[in-house]
Amino acid sequence: MLTCFSSTIIENINEFCIINPGHAVAYYYFSFNDSEKQSAVNFISSMVAQLCSQVADLPEELKGLYSRCDDGKRKAAMPDLKVSLKLFAMMKKLRNIFMVIDALDECPKDGDREEILGLIAEMKTWSPSNLHLLITSRQETDIGEKLVTLLTTPAISIQGSQVASDIELYVNDQIATVTKWKKLKEGLRVEIKEALVKGANGM
Repeated sequence: MLTCFSSTIIENINEFCIINPGHAVAYYYFSFNDSEKQSAVNFISSMVAQLCSQVADLPEELKGLYSRCDDGKRKAAMPDLKVSLKLFAMMKKLRNIFMVIDALDECPKDGDREEILGLIAEMKTWSPSNLHLLITSRQETDIGEKLVTLLTTPAISIQGSQVASDIELYVNDQIATVTKWKKLKEGLRVEIKEALVKGANGM
């Protein structure tokens, strides 16, 4: 499940791409509770598949890869997937590709995280490229060290007291508008609100 922050971003980018031909969006959410969502191969496969669905005339190389994988019945190998993604990144028909990579920290450090960070670094070397990446993550040393050298704009912190106040406003609004919340006793509503805001931990 995408975080609320990323969902809003993707929704806005989708709207932009719909009214601006030649633009595409792909996103991926890493989940600590789902090993399938922590795989480097699944990550790049998902990105390639999403981009394929947004291009009317696919390059012959991609059609050939699809055929070699028994018309999509088998997963492509990582080298082929990298080539496929790079083809999109350099495709003249696509002016811009927006990629949202959400909750990267939920890919375990002892899993595929290093490979994914390496792949992100490799993407930044592709030239010319129409890729624009937005990555969200909790503060993790290895992620910060790897990505800080790739930044083209300063990193933005979405934690802290200001975010907590926004969360509280959102929760208050939900309590005020959702029927089942209205039926709860005042004391219980306050306890639930405090638990939600505290549990969000500024995220």
